Amino acid sequence: MRHLIIIAVALTLIGLVASAAALAQRTLPDRVKEYGDLRLSSAPTFPQMDLDNVVAKSDLIVRAKVISAQIHLSSDQRYIFTDFGLQPIAVLVQRGPERTMPGSTPRLIVSVLGGEMVIEGHNVTWTDTSLERFEIGKEYVLFLQRSPALDAYVLTGHSNGAFEVRNEGIEPRHGRSEHRGEPVGLFIKRVQAMIAHGR
Repeated sequence: MRHLIIIAVALTLIGLVASAAALAQRTLPDRVKEYGDLRLSSAPTFPQMDLDNVVAKSDLIVRAKVISAQIHLSSDQRYIFTDFGLQPIAVLVQRGPERTMPGSTPRLIVSVLGGEMVIEGHNVTWTDTSLERFEIGKEYVLFLQRSPALDAYVLTGHSNGAFEVRNEGIEPRHGRSEHRGEPVGLFIKRVQAMIAHGR
């Protein structure tokens, strides 16, 4: 009897995992037709990165103000993304073919998982619990990588690449205390020194 119970529990768990996997493969328009309003969340896991590693892996490092937000479905319609428009204040480095000309301040887009939108008449909210949402009007120092698939930039190492400028001090978005409260000018000089040393 004990073996039968164990087998039954195992089969049930396998069934639940398979059902969850199948549900994740369905598009959000299909899911709202069956379930109505949806409140979804995810917590992408990225290893904590030292600042020099974040600098080395970034295609673009910029101090910028968030000036807009546009929410949309992913191309496969399984996820919600928010494209935040950035107005650069200072471009610290831009690697690759898209180089910023001296004195120019192009509009940049950083794409982040999550957002709220109406799909087929139903409210759908997707929350990324591992990253505090950006706010329009606030300033950030961002470490970004180019994503050809999204035709936008994404954060280097997820929350490792986002620092809010608050009262001219640095506030990391990854929850660690390192650099918290450091004057933004000093933080930028630290980053520039890393860039100069080829990190």
